[in-house]
Amino acid sequence: MLSNRLNIDQLKTALVIPGFINEEEFREVVTEGGHSGKSPGLIILERSYLTSKELTKVVADFLHLGFVDLSQTQIDSAVLEEIPQLYAQEHRVVAFARDEHGLSVALVDPLDQSVIDHLQKASDHKVQFFAATEEDVDTMLQSYPHDYLQQLRNLIVKASRKN
Repeated sequence: MLSNRLNIDQLKTALVIPGFINEEEFREVVTEGGHSGKSPGLIILERSYLTSKELTKVVADFLHLGFVDLSQTQIDSAVLEEIPQLYAQEHRVVAFARDEHGLSVALVDPLDQSVIDHLQKASDHKVQFFAATEEDVDTMLQSYPHDYLQQLRNLIVKASRKN
């Protein structure tokens, strides 16, 4: 959950000052988190103060990151397969668009620099990164074809073109 990347003061700035939740609700969230060990983001979702999409978008905006609603996005299978399925599942990333600006990739954690570096090096395209909800990424990961042998062939062909 992207909100876990913010400390309490940052989360308060992102949520209370703009009015997404009020000061009292935020105090309750922090108190409950201290007692239960749950993250503030999870408590916000459990109490229905915000939806997962709303919380992810608010945090992405606070961090000056792009946000994509994958549930409203049609993804071509060729674009989806730009990132090998096993890597995508392990790191919870999904390629969702390709155009003249490059490849657009949604991540559950768009602050994971090792994943960003790897995808930039591995891609033949400029890569733009966007935050997305865990639910949306997990749903899109189910869209991968389950023909692992064909995916392996595609990777071999792609690698041979680079050489």
